[in-house]
Amino acid sequence: MEWLFFTLLVIAGFIPFFASDFFDSGRSRFRLIILMCLLVMGGTGFSIRQLNQFRQEGEFRLKLPRQGRPDQYVSSNDCRSCHPDQYHSWHQSYHRTMTQYAAPSTVKADFNNVTMDWKGDAYRFFRKGDEFWVDVPDLDWK
Repeated sequence: MEWLFFTLLVIAGFIPFFASDFFDSGRSRFRLIILMCLLVMGGTGFSIRQLNQFRQEGEFRLKLPRQGRPDQYVSSNDCRSCHPDQYHSWHQSYHRTMTQYAAPSTVKADFNNVTMDWKGDAYRFFRKGDEFWVDVPDLDWK
């Protein structure tokens, strides 16, 4: 939506160039200068906002668990060859699945705006697109 607004501003900025009598008066030139300044300021503000958003998303992604391991770690498949009983026990448990990425295909709980009460506090489970959220009470206020 922001790109549409920015595009419309740019188009509006070029309309005066196509008006034949636009450059006839000094007042029109002043309007053109003001319009161009507004476009530059708007574009700069938009760009700074986008860059900040990308930077924040990048910092957030660095905190997320990532697939793949540093060289000194092995995968669960490597453990299986030497520790088949432990691997089987782990593979049958919830421990194998509890550290997956939260995605619609992996989250089994109901996040369709469900509210649960626990010890007198209400917890609301909901989704924003493919993201899973929980509203929790502020326990510091108790």
